Amino acid sequence: MRKGKITTRRVGRAITCLNEFSAIKSSEKDYRLIADIILLLAQEDYMFATRAMEILEDAPKIIPYVSEVMLL
Repeated sequence: MRKGKITTRRVGRAITCLNEFSAIKSSEKDYRLIADIILLLAQEDYMFATRAMEILEDAPKIIPYVSEVMLL
């Protein structure tokens, strides 16, 4: 659990830093979702930053093919 708290704190700091430069397109309501996605990736053993980026780059290719996305 400690790993998750540290990662969540780091994501929050990164979002705050990027927000100062208006580099984030998401709204504040989506920040928790961004943190959850990054935390999910961080939980994988041997996950390198480049591999995580490749996974996230595949999302825009996959999402249009999903007929219905159910979000909680």
